[in-house]
Amino acid sequence: MAAVGTSLTQRGSWAETLARSMASCVEAAVTVERFAAAGRGSDWGVAQLDRIISARPTIVLVEFAINDADVLDGVSLSTSRKNHEEIVDRLRAADPAIAVFLVTTNPVHGPRGWVRPYLTEYYRLYRDIAQTKAVGLIDLYPVWRTALAADDRDRLIPDGLHPTEAAFTRVALPVIRDRLSRLLAAPSAGCSHSH
Repeated sequence: MAAVGTSLTQRGSWAETLARSMASCVEAAVTVERFAAAGRGSDWGVAQLDRIISARPTIVLVEFAINDADVLDGVSLSTSRKNHEEIVDRLRAADPAIAVFLVTTNPVHGPRGWVRPYLTEYYRLYRDIAQTKAVGLIDLYPVWRTALAADDRDRLIPDGLHPTEAAFTRVALPVIRDRLSRLLAAPSAGCSHSH
């Protein structure tokens, strides 16, 4: 499995936790290789495609919307669409069986939110591409909105952009695990869909 994206993908131990959880689900070794960097957007993602393809992942998670939406150093919606469609098309050309998932992430507040006034439009773009390209979607944005409405946003996302590891593990990881377990295996003792 490959996780491709921004600092949200790069930070923390979520990928290893996910790999362990999925390994118990499918009763086989699962590895998650990260292709991610702080401050990077989908332009950078396109430039990493040869590296990603050479890793031969069976599943690829992609999240660049949060940095593409930055009005200071992001890209336009049309460029974001073009880049993401290229990512999907080239991954599929390399391996038609590959499972690609676009992943929306959390809301942003404070100064980091001010420079992303159209973030919801970039998340809407992911939903549109998922439908038109028939790729997977892991839509974490509404899950985060619900969690933030019920809790202190400064406790969950203290810097306005990056959830704490504890918050990510509680809010987002069960959704990712559930979505992938539906793809990989039928429900079983090790592959619960109740989260």
